[in-house]
Amino acid sequence: MAKIAGYIVQRRQGFYASLDVPPLLRAAVGRNRLVKTLGTRDKHVAQARLPKVLLELHARIAGRTT
Repeated sequence: MAKIAGYIVQRRQGFYASLDVPPLLRAAVGRNRLVKTLGTRDKHVAQARLPKVLLELHARIAGRTT
């Protein structure tokens, strides 16, 4: 597993968005890290899709803590 540009993780040939959950929210979320596929093997496409997926992951964290 290679981490690229902070939030992009490459697993085998695919790219994933990876977001560490803040320590105080881990109990509410139930995980230390959230990971979601970017649905591509192309690094440049993955970088273009990353902002949207990060917003979804942040919303998931916010939704669990309210």
